[in-house]
Amino acid sequence: MALVPVLFGFVIPFLILASYALESVTAGLDSQWLRYSWNSLSVALTASTITVVVGLLISYGKRQQNRYGASIAHRLAGIGYAMPGAVLAIGVVILFGGVDRHINAIFEEWFNYSPGLLFSGTMFSLLFAYVVRFPAIATGGIDSSLSRISPSMDHASRSLGFSALATMRRVHLPMVRSSLFTVALVVFVDIMKELPVTLLLRPFNFETLATHVYYYASDEMLRESSLAALMIVLVGLGPVILLSRNVAAHREG
Repeated sequence: MALVPVLFGFVIPFLILASYALESVTAGLDSQWLRYSWNSLSVALTASTITVVVGLLISYGKRQQNRYGASIAHRLAGIGYAMPGAVLAIGVVILFGGVDRHINAIFEEWFNYSPGLLFSGTMFSLLFAYVVRFPAIATGGIDSSLSRISPSMDHASRSLGFSALATMRRVHLPMVRSSLFTVALVVFVDIMKELPVTLLLRPFNFETLATHVYYYASDEMLRESSLAALMIVLVGLGPVILLSRNVAAHREG
């Protein structure tokens, strides 16, 4: 009985997707599919790297200086993940739309020239929204890893004359490297399958696997969307397998 949810919730849909994807490959791949895959991989890799760096700085800042400002920054990092993606995207559009209007007004007044949209509808606004939405995942995993490092190691490093950043680079990063990779992988997968933010903020003519699946599935063209959907599923299996192995190794240890 325990296998019934797994069977009907994953195995059977996965096999159906795989059969549809095989038919699509046999019939010939869409020439744009590789471009959509590259768009998804590149934006997810860039945004997940930035998110992990931001999460590391927030968590490490809270560890070094457990003050009111650091605690506020740590709490604010979790707001984006609790907010619906569409709401966050609309907020980013309003923010950068206002910034663009002010910049254009200044340029028109001083130089009689309008530079157009500098932030709205660009990769910058899309990456900004991803980094705002997912740092809660990064800080959660990094906090857990840093909590296992004794504060006496920080004190010993500082007593030897190392700065906080040098201590992080020489002491903490080597000890939490595997956790950072796991966190980055989880954030990477979340960004790969993020739809509302990508739909509303992506640059013109910029499509990802998630938007590709959405457009075809909304038109009930399931076979055409199956290959992209299957790739998203396969990418999502990576963190599940990795986390399962880490949990098993931790229990054995």
